[in-house]
Amino acid sequence: MRNDLKAVLFDLDGTLLNRNETFRGFLIAQLTRLGVPLLAASEIDRIMTIDDNARCSRADFYGRLAADLALPAGTADRLVDEFMTSFPEACVPMANLFPTLQTLGDAGLRLGLITNGNESIQGRKIDRLGIREQFDAIAISESIGVHKPDPRIFHHVLQALDVPPAAAAFVGDHPEMDVAGARRSGLLAIWMRDRAWPEPDEVDYIIDDLSDLPSLVLG
Repeated sequence: MRNDLKAVLFDLDGTLLNRNETFRGFLIAQLTRLGVPLLAASEIDRIMTIDDNARCSRADFYGRLAADLALPAGTADRLVDEFMTSFPEACVPMANLFPTLQTLGDAGLRLGLITNGNESIQGRKIDRLGIREQFDAIAISESIGVHKPDPRIFHHVLQALDVPPAAAAFVGDHPEMDVAGARRSGLLAIWMRDRAWPEPDEVDYIIDDLSDLPSLVLG
């Protein structure tokens, strides 16, 4: 990679936060509290396909779950409320998250975080992971008023970092929101491979694990 790189920006869910494992564990805990008999791993896998990597709205997901498991009336609404209040507390970090951020920061790179979503929920995820202090700039779409892939949210963080787009890279798992958004914003785009999404048509680099990143960006 070019030796003029000054900053690395990251997506949150599916990149720094292991969203799939977080939701799987959270869901199992919810069902356990409801007294639902322990489900086989294959049954949990089937239920997770309904979630569709968060593409299914929480209301639809829990409505379908309640119908599927014949849960009492009103249970779906209670599960949605519980998700909104408690899900961030269940956060599971991606493998090698902490050493990767430490290595990049120690090397003098500026670090930024851009995530779409609710200010409270996304902010609590960041705090639960314990990574807020490692970032020089953080943008949550609700507070900024625009969301990825809009170039304005990328440029908002770059301005805060005082780094031009050509001297920054962005790491994310979503082909459109992250990869295409970063490329349209003038940043190098690094795809964090995720089987839930198809490989982007155009991407600068691909990694399979956060531990791949330091050698890529530091040379």
